[in-house]
Amino acid sequence: MQFLTFRRHYLDAFFSSISYSGKVLDIGGERSGRRGQFVAPSGPDVDWTYLNLDVGTQPDLVSDAHHLAFGDNTFDMILLAEVLEHLEHPEIVLREISRVLKPGGTFLATMPLLYPIHPDPRDFQRWTPERIEIEFERSGLVVSEVKTMGGTFAVLHDVFRYSLVRSPYKARIRNRLVWKFMVPVIRWIFLKIDEKVLKNSYTTTGFFVVSTKE
Repeated sequence: MQFLTFRRHYLDAFFSSISYSGKVLDIGGERSGRRGQFVAPSGPDVDWTYLNLDVGTQPDLVSDAHHLAFGDNTFDMILLAEVLEHLEHPEIVLREISRVLKPGGTFLATMPLLYPIHPDPRDFQRWTPERIEIEFERSGLVVSEVKTMGGTFAVLHDVFRYSLVRSPYKARIRNRLVWKFMVPVIRWIFLKIDEKVLKNSYTTTGFFVVSTKE
């Protein structure tokens, strides 16, 4: 299995397991230059709209998530993948999402927990399951499920890999055995162990949240 981080591996797995239909808004989604393997479904039953500030991702709409240029009750489903931690005012964005989501519509979100700081362009926060439920419900979004995304060994692997990538000696490391052979081997071992270890909400790369509008 080819993947760069456990976080991305679990993101792809979770979003690929969802059945999509109707009008879908992908906030922060990338049509071009996406990092993972998940591909938005296409067909007569799905109308997928990408919203992003980065023109290079080829979004349908270049916009800030704090002010969504859509009418009330527009979308059947909304995705917010790896965006909440980068928002200066996430509570405003959640209220906007609740506004444009149809009653009974589905809102899917992910947010890291034990994962390195990754400015894009800034990184503001990490939320626990309790904080997630409180903030979502304040916005009229009822949380039905908060899933963990990997356990202890997933966290250890991603921190280890991130430290190598951010190392001032990364150019040298990439040309050595540690990158070409040790990193893939460690990844494979940790994946096998992580799949067997009981998951908990205390040691995880982050959370995948399923919610609906009241």
